[in-house]
Amino acid sequence: MYGTIQVDVDGIWTILKGSSVGDYDPVFEVALPRFLRMFDRYKIKATFFVTGNDLKVKEKIRFVHELVENGHEIANHSMTHNVDFMLLKKERKEKEIKETEKLMSDLFGSIPVGFRAPAYSIDKETLGILEGRGYLYDSSLLPSFAGPLINLMDNVFSGGDAKTKFGKAVNYFAPLRPYRPDHENIVFRGDMSIVEVPVTTCPFFRVPFHSSFLFASSPKLFDICYNWVKASKLPINYVLHGVDLIDPLGGKVKSKQPSLGLKYSCKEKTYKHILSSISRDYKLLTTKDHVKRIL
Repeated sequence: MYGTIQVDVDGIWTILKGSSVGDYDPVFEVALPRFLRMFDRYKIKATFFVTGNDLKVKEKIRFVHELVENGHEIANHSMTHNVDFMLLKKERKEKEIKETEKLMSDLFGSIPVGFRAPAYSIDKETLGILEGRGYLYDSSLLPSFAGPLINLMDNVFSGGDAKTKFGKAVNYFAPLRPYRPDHENIVFRGDMSIVEVPVTTCPFFRVPFHSSFLFASSPKLFDICYNWVKASKLPINYVLHGVDLIDPLGGKVKSKQPSLGLKYSCKEKTYKHILSSISRDYKLLTTKDHVKRIL
């Protein structure tokens, strides 16, 4: 079986919501080197979704260069990481995608072929923009009925007011395998040229079990859902987050994001279990190569 591992890099500024740790960004300076070591250990080539705003910071660019030099894929994660991306006007969406493309092309010598909307906030208009710009794939759809509920809980917990984080309840009906979406209803198969690579959720119940969800619930959920995915002989698209591998920030940030208060040793243990399990059972490719293989 084949699959892909993805990492939402999401600089610390996307998480702090008014707090600050100065110019220091542990997602780049601490987490990315840890990802490189882990992926090297398990011989994984992954896809990293990076925002344009982070690629404007000289100190961060060298860490992304290391990812490229080690054979990992860099994909577009918008310019400003607006978690209500689907609610933006079309012109703003196009600008967010196009400007990040240019930064990546200038810095790394190639235009990205993959996109993830911030917080899985994807709609048919955005897919149409990506299709028109020649993207190979999008990977923004979380196939779960639980999106609105998770969004509500996240808003209450973090003091946010996002409306479309984690997608719509209708996403439950989307395929769990990569597919070409319908132009009018993207949760159904159609004839768009772009391929949707949905985030893997537990079959039937469609419970999310990507890394951040595990840390917000229980790491034991991974084995239950993962074994069901394997038994269903589904390809896997497992999503990790840069913030998972930073050290505890404590203080005000800890009160907003309890998972950031977890010791790295605990998160590392969970990560090693996840990566050893998936790399044992699947042939893992970058998302770009995974999509090319099935076309």
